[in-house]
Amino acid sequence: MILGGADGLRSERHNGREEVHVNNECTQREESMTTIDAIRLASLVTAINVLVASGFSIAAIIRPQVLVPAEPVRTRASLLLAMYAAAPRIPLALFVLWAIYKQATPALLTLGAVAGVMQLLDAGIGLFQQDLRKCAGPLFIAVLQFFVVYLLHISVRITP
Repeated sequence: MILGGADGLRSERHNGREEVHVNNECTQREESMTTIDAIRLASLVTAINVLVASGFSIAAIIRPQVLVPAEPVRTRASLLLAMYAAAPRIPLALFVLWAIYKQATPALLTLGAVAGVMQLLDAGIGLFQQDLRKCAGPLFIAVLQFFVVYLLHISVRITP
C-alpha cells in the first residue's frame, strides 16, 4: 500500500514494515539552479569579453589613434595589423553569441576558454609594451573568464 502526502514524503508498507521515501525534487531543483546561475554568469562574462575585444579591434581599424596614440595617422601597415587583430575576434564573438543563444554549454566552455587565452595573450602584449593598463585590463578579464569557465565546468560535472 502506498500513501503519499503533499509534503513530498511517500510512505509504503511492505510485509508489516513501513518505508518512508523523501521526494528529491527540491534537491535537484537547487542543483539545477546552481547550473543555471553558472551558465548565466559564464554567458554574461564571455559575451562582454568577446564583444569588448571585438570592439577594440574594430576601433583599431576605424581610428587607430584610439589604441596607438603615437601614430595619429592611419597607415596601410596599421590598417593591416588591425585587420589581423580583428580577424579571429569577430568570428569568436559570433560563435560565443550563437552558443549563448542555443544554450550550448559544451561550446560555451570551449569558447570561453579560448576567449580567456586570447585575453591572456593580450596581457602579454601589454607587458611587452611595458604599459600597465594594457597588461592589467586583459589580465583581469582573463582571470575572470577562466574563473567563470571553471565554475561552469564544475557545475555541469556535478549535475547528474
